[in-house]
Amino acid sequence: MRFAPIFTHLLPVLFGVVAGDALMRSVTPLLSAATPGLSLVQPTDGSTIEGTVNIAAVASAAGLTTLQFSINGVPLGPDIGSGPCTASWDTTSVSDGNYVVSASGQADDGLTVSAAPVSVTVVNQSPQITGISVWNISSSGASVTWHTTQPTDAELEFGTASTYGQHTAIDGNPATTHTQVLTGLTSATSYHVRMLSRNAVGKLSASGDQVFTTASKPTPFGLPMPPVISNVQVSASATSAIVTWTTDLVSDSEIDFGPSPFFGQRAVTVELVPAHALTLPNLEPGKTYFGRIRSRTQSGATASATFKFTTPPQ
Repeated sequence: MRFAPIFTHLLPVLFGVVAGDALMRSVTPLLSAATPGLSLVQPTDGSTIEGTVNIAAVASAAGLTTLQFSINGVPLGPDIGSGPCTASWDTTSVSDGNYVVSASGQADDGLTVSAAPVSVTVVNQSPQITGISVWNISSSGASVTWHTTQPTDAELEFGTASTYGQHTAIDGNPATTHTQVLTGLTSATSYHVRMLSRNAVGKLSASGDQVFTTASKPTPFGLPMPPVISNVQVSASATSAIVTWTTDLVSDSEIDFGPSPFFGQRAVTVELVPAHALTLPNLEPGKTYFGRIRSRTQSGATASATFKFTTPPQ
C-alpha cells in the first residue's frame, strides 16, 4: 500500500518488532490514499433532454478502476475501464417521461463509490393539441382554450382570413391547459384562429384552422343590430338569373321570387357571408319577376330589400 514500506522499516526500530507490527496493522488503512469521490456533471438535475445526449462524471482524485452509468438502475453499456468518464444515451430508444441517471465505480482500494443521481425528463415527441374551445364570444372579443399533452407555452394567431396576420403575446408559463383572450375584434365578423404550443425543447405544434363569428352589436334598445343590404344587382338570362348583394355584417342569404309580388318560389343558403349570390332557376323568357332579399345574422337580426327584373326573350 501507499507509503507502507517506509513505515514498516521504521516502526520496529522505534517500538520494537512486535509493537511495530501491531501498530502498522492499525495505521496502514489511515495512510492509504483517500477513496475518490464521484459526481455526475452531465446531464444536470431537473433538465429536459432529447435525442442523443452525453453523460459525464468526474472523480475528485485518481483511483477509480471501473465506472458504470445506469438509467433507472439499468446499466448503460459495459463498465468503463479506461479513457474519459463519458457515455452516450440515445433517448429515442425510450418513451418520453422522467428518468434517473446514476453513476457508480470501483476504487482501487476495493470500495464502491456512487455519484448523487440526477433526474431528467425525456421529450422527443412534439406536443399534441386537443380540446379546442372558443367561448365567451362577444361583439368585440372571445376566449380560446385548448389542452396539450406536454407542458408548453401558448400563443394564438388570428385574423379575418386564414393567413391570420395578428398574434397574441406568448404565455411562457409551461402548462397543459391554456387560455388566451382576444379583444378589440369587429362585431358580426368571422375570425380565423390557430393555436401554437412549444414544449421545453422548442418543439412547436400548431392546431388546424378554427373559425368563429363575433356577436352583433346591440341596438340602444338591447336588440341585435340588423345588417345593411346594399349593391343589389341582377344578371338575368331567358330562364335564370343571378342576384348579388352585400351586407355590412356577415349573414345568410335568402330570396323569395315569382311573377307577382306574392312570390311563390324561394332560394336559400345558410352560410354567413358579407358578399352574397343566389341563382334563381326555372324562369320564363320575356317575363317580369318580383323578388325579396332577406339576410339574417347569427344573432337573428334580419334585413330585407325588394327588387324587380325582366328576363330577356329567347
